[in-house]
Amino acid sequence: MKSFRHLSVQLLLLATLFPILALCYINPATTSIHQNATKSSAYRAYIVLVQPPPSNAGEDAHHQWHESFLSRSLAGDSRKSCLLYSYTEVFNGFAVRLTDAELDIVSKKPGFVRAFPDQTLQLMTTHTPEFLGLRNGTGFWSQADYGKGVIIGLLDSGIYAAHASFNDHGVPPPPARWKGSCDAARCNNKLIGAKSLIADHDSDDEQGHGTHTSSTAAGNFVTGASYNGVGTGTAVGIAPSAHIAMYKVCDARDCKASATLAGLEEAIKDGVDVLSLSLGSSTSASFDQDPISIGAFSAVSKGILVVCAAGNNGPIQRSVTNEAPWLLTVAASSVDRSFGANIHLGNGKTIDGEALTQIGNPRSKLHSLLYSKEWRYCNYDYDSSITGKILLCKDNKSRAQRSKIRNIVGAGATGVVLFNDEISGYTTTVTDYNSSVVQVTAADGEALIAYIASTDNSSMASLAYNGTSMATPHVSGVAALIKGIHPDWSPATIKSAILTTSDIINGTGGSILDEQHRKASVYDTGAGHVNPARAADPGLVYDLSVIDYAGYICWLLGDIGLATIVHNSSLSCAKLPKVRDVQLNYPTITVPLTSTQFTVNRTVTNVGPAESTFKAKVDVPRSLTVRVIPDTMSFSKTGEKKTFSVSVSSLNWAKSSTWMEP
Repeated sequence: MKSFRHLSVQLLLLATLFPILALCYINPATTSIHQNATKSSAYRAYIVLVQPPPSNAGEDAHHQWHESFLSRSLAGDSRKSCLLYSYTEVFNGFAVRLTDAELDIVSKKPGFVRAFPDQTLQLMTTHTPEFLGLRNGTGFWSQADYGKGVIIGLLDSGIYAAHASFNDHGVPPPPARWKGSCDAARCNNKLIGAKSLIADHDSDDEQGHGTHTSSTAAGNFVTGASYNGVGTGTAVGIAPSAHIAMYKVCDARDCKASATLAGLEEAIKDGVDVLSLSLGSSTSASFDQDPISIGAFSAVSKGILVVCAAGNNGPIQRSVTNEAPWLLTVAASSVDRSFGANIHLGNGKTIDGEALTQIGNPRSKLHSLLYSKEWRYCNYDYDSSITGKILLCKDNKSRAQRSKIRNIVGAGATGVVLFNDEISGYTTTVTDYNSSVVQVTAADGEALIAYIASTDNSSMASLAYNGTSMATPHVSGVAALIKGIHPDWSPATIKSAILTTSDIINGTGGSILDEQHRKASVYDTGAGHVNPARAADPGLVYDLSVIDYAGYICWLLGDIGLATIVHNSSLSCAKLPKVRDVQLNYPTITVPLTSTQFTVNRTVTNVGPAESTFKAKVDVPRSLTVRVIPDTMSFSKTGEKKTFSVSVSSLNWAKSSTWMEP
């Protein structure tokens, strides 16, 4: 008898701190880019959605249809109102530079659906596979054939094709369905696609982010890898035999929504299986105003799972982005590895920190600790006042601060201790400063400030380094492994499998903790920590079709939302049953808690053995009454579907939480 748990799982899926974001690139051969658009304050870039052309036509005809919205009188001799991108896969439409007056003219033309300004998006990882239970030659990794035959597309900052992680040893040629191309000089059976969708026409990675995410998701085995000589071992991605296709949509500064949509467009045409986007907006928007939600829906409707980052602005409320239910949204957690460093104080105490730059010989000599609230962000003068001292600074995670720290050490400071802000708590994201920098938690930073302010004249310290760590590409790699085992599974099925099998305890069997080292709530953990092996055999899944999503969009956003996101002329809200959020067949149940019973329905599909029986197991606070009908379900074949109901009421609803986790 098996239990079907996790009827209530939050959209936020917890993965690992190392794995994170990806960028993408525009291919000038397939996408129209105007390089000399006049930068005028009167003009701004817009993303315009239109109805398809009157008759089915090829790409050139679609391009002409889009240009027809921009008349000569509108564009003018200078062609300031130039067509930046033309879209046919993510939706029918284009990106263009217009004045507000010109946009008003465009909006009155027959076939116009809606428009919104282009947005700036932000980029939101050797040991992690073992931490996730993936071991070479055994178990699930071997069963999944290391992701062989699966194509992972990444929208990121480009890729350094010569990196050792992209060797193709043991990787077969891409499947015949692959239609993409590779602009990089060192493409092979591992790196099968590399395109730039931005104006530089170069898929190379200027900042390293895309290279990092790509190697995390599907980097091949690299023996003898280390960081500054520590943590030596074999570096490998989550799906080392999968193929990589990079779409460069970000430059060294930022990513534009219009370029991201162009990257999605190319990836859909090329035939990727999984899309990884380690980027997103800094704020949440309505789904029909969010370019990633709109573009990703088209990918999902074509069977492509889209994995996105939850954002880097947490853990405050309402900080999650990329939360559309057709996306697999990934947050970060820590793993069981650190690059250790110690701060030995003059009073005999020691504070543990982390440092990516490991100094060979421990520094036993004590040096003066210096801290000033006025200079707390390391904006010290580069003079004799800092020579031979260890400076204590607060981390504001800015590029300018990183440059200042390097200059401070170069000017004679012995080292820098960098402490987190209060929101980050006990979480430390280690950065390489190529100098003597130790990073500590906010609490340890406050303890050091108090130590410096003490009157016992012992505010001295030494630094000792004891050596030997991104979430979205990790889960993209896991999805590729599952896709390799179950090529017929829909994006919603893969997502359900990952969410409902996740770990809700840590690797030692204890509670998952939040950034303040308190027991984490479901709002912190989401579904839990991804468990690749269990996700390949979930037993039951909650599947969703385009029609299901369309009914939900009709309930939430009406006809304009349906036209914007689904853009299927054969569908209308008048003909579709409206699906409330609580009734969407999602592995999450969020209900209003009142004394009146509230009932929701869910349909599960058996993806396990033909003869299977499952029994409901419910664990809720005493203030709640929860009934599952039926509480036992027996299946006679694989693929069989059955529906159950969950009824919830509260004995003391005024004081009850609005979240239930059966």
